[in-house]
Formats: sequence, structure tokens, C-alpha cells
Amino acid sequence: MTAPTHGHQRSTDWDAFSANYHAESVTPFARGVRFRLRSDLKTLIAEWRNSERRRRVFVDFGCGPGDALECVAGSVPLSVGIDFAPKMLALAAERLTRRRVWVRRCSARVGYERVCKASDATLGSPSNEKETLLVRGELRDLSSIRGCVDAATSINSICASNTRDATRMFREMARSIRPGGLFYCVWPAVESLSYLHDLERRAGDPPEARNERLLRNGVHVDATGYTLKLFSRQEIERLCEQSRLRVEVLEELRYPWSYMSRLGWGAFAGKPPLWDWYTIARAI
Repeated sequence: MTAPTHGHQRSTDWDAFSANYHAESVTPFARGVRFRLRSDLKTLIAEWRNSERRRRVFVDFGCGPGDALECVAGSVPLSVGIDFAPKMLALAAERLTRRRVWVRRCSARVGYERVCKASDATLGSPSNEKETLLVRGELRDLSSIRGCVDAATSINSICASNTRDATRMFREMARSIRPGGLFYCVWPAVESLSYLHDLERRAGDPPEARNERLLRNGVHVDATGYTLKLFSRQEIERLCEQSRLRVEVLEELRYPWSYMSRLGWGAFAGKPPLWDWYTIARAI
């Protein structure tokens, strides 16, 4: 799920949104949401520490204010957050600095060169060096780091206004992951929004009355006219297969009504909650 303004695609829009990001956006990192990512990343870090291959690269695509990146930064040789909104990157920098993680902000060219260099390094002994980069970059073109990433996250960062751009973003992220690498992804669920609209109609508050529509291709048009592509379970499976990713986990990430109602998504206590899709996929 996303905030009503989540369809913004310009960096200036996301910069304006950044000031109240956690207050206005539905995030799986909110208190009361059972999100297994932290545990999954702890398991990953432990596996890496016990691995013969010592040099690892982790990337958080569309890192926003750094919620997912915080789980890894300072614990692996190279962790990277990529976002195209400068103020989001500033929030991430502040967040990580408070945790005493040294952060370097850089351009896409410099950051991607560092990713490639780290990816090529094969160290026979453990490295104590821990580096965290925040990179201003576009998710629609990641060709410079293709096959260079050991693990990545994308937490509702596939925020495109149409199917074509959403597919391109996902494929670019997927292609960056080396064979055997893992991709942890949260997707806005089209089934969940369709379910919400049905609940609203039964309650006498049809979305059509607010000029809100869910198109047949999974694109949501909100009352302000902004559009956002959402994904079905079958579509996610197909995209992963086409991108040479083997899905290991595909499950609902549920949001309590007590949380959703505070953000204006309705109060349907007693009904099953809304959800996003959470996937873990391995590059093959």
C-alpha cells in the first residue's frame, strides 16, 4: 500500500513529500506492522560472515529515508542506498549518522564505480572495512552495476505511473544482482486495493464518488489524478521468472486497521487487513 500522493515521479515532488514521509506514507516499518525483513537481513549478514567469499555488496534501491538500509549499514563491507530525491537521501544520512554509521554521499557515476570495484574484489581474509554510500541515481538505468550486487532490497520503491516504467525499473534492479544473490522486495498489491474498494462500496462510500479508479492493467488513479502501478501475485511471479529470479517467498505483508485508519485508509475492524506483497527471490 502507499500514500495517496505516492504516485509522484519527480524528485522535487518526493523532496516535498519527505518532510512528512512516515506520517503520510504506509510503510512496513511502522510500529505494529509485522515485517520480517529485519530478521531476514540478520540471517543474511550472519551467512555472509561465515562465507568464504569475504567481499559483499548490498544495495537498497529507492532507499528513501533509510529504513531498510539501516538494517545493514555498518555490518557489511559495502552498503549502498540509491534514490533520486536529494532530501530523501539527506534524511537517510541523518538517520545513519545517528547510529554512528559513517556515510559518504556521491553521484551515480562515483557510487556505481565503487560498487563495481567492490564487486570485483575477492579477498581471502576478512575485511574490517565497512563503507556506506548514498547515491543519487535513477532506478530506470542501472546498467553500470549489472551483475555486481550480492543482495538488494526494494521496499515499495517500484513507484511508476505505468506498467512499462514499472517493469523496466524492476528488471534493471533484478539484473544488478549476481547469480545466487537475493532480492527482498515489497510490492503494492492490486488485490488489496480492489478489496478495499469493495469494502468501501459496501459501506456506502464508493471510490468512484471520489473520482478514484483502479484500471484493468493494475494502475490506480487517485482523486488528484496521480497514477501508480500496482501488482498482482501472478504478475510478480511472471516478472521474476522473466528476470531470471527464483521466488523463494511470496506472502502477504499485512497492515493493521488501527494503523491504516490513522492514515485515512478506512476503519474496517473485524475484516481481514490490507496488505502488500513481500517476496524473496534468488538470482539464477
